[in-house]
Amino acid sequence: MKSKKPLIRIFFIFSLYFCFNTTLGQGNDVQSLYNSFDTIITKENLPINNGTLHINYDRTTNNENRYYHSDQYLKGMANYNNQNYYDLKLKYDIYKDVLILNLHQDSGKMGVNLTKEKTAFFIINGKKFINLSMNTKLPISFYSGFYEENFVGKTFTFYIKHRKEAKETTENKFVGINYILKKDFVLLYKNEFIKINSKRDLTVLFPDYKTKIDDFYHANRILESENETQFMENLMRNLNSFLTIESN
Repeated sequence: MKSKKPLIRIFFIFSLYFCFNTTLGQGNDVQSLYNSFDTIITKENLPINNGTLHINYDRTTNNENRYYHSDQYLKGMANYNNQNYYDLKLKYDIYKDVLILNLHQDSGKMGVNLTKEKTAFFIINGKKFINLSMNTKLPISFYSGFYEENFVGKTFTFYIKHRKEAKETTENKFVGINYILKKDFVLLYKNEFIKINSKRDLTVLFPDYKTKIDDFYHANRILESENETQFMENLMRNLNSFLTIESN
């Protein structure tokens, strides 16, 4: 028998809304109502807690880890099984490409791996990650799963795939794992996913802006070498401004 909790949750939300609409601030109505319900029945009993136990026995070198941004749980939200859940403690395992929920919300250790096929998107560390494998047709050559939705432009969306590769190392008879951070830059342009591996990829895609793209690369060489992610984000914002001006 399927759980009735999602339906009960929705009924409860609407009941609270009509009862307290005059006292709640409009901007946070929905989130406040969801949080009220989740607090009353406790997050441990919600459908989002259905998942496998997250276990990590890594012995890493140089204080490295398999997670995005931090190996500590961070405050965030997630859309799971078509429902939004707020004020969660989350961390993102980019080696296995799985979102982890702190099981009891008061423990810094125990967590569950949320079912990827039910997780449409989540927000952690102020960044939104979309499960592009759910509602889109990624090319076979692309990595599946979660992509950071870094920038939404007028004619394109810029995504970043964060991932880590594991390499076994031995030092003083100690066998450990060295995680190597990798990033793939992807544009969704004219309903097609396109990898951006070089300046040439962009100039081929936007030939009318070759000079402007060349100029940006020349003026930001230091940033490109020191922080490629920030460089690419700035480049996409500049490219979007060119396209916007032209369309107007």
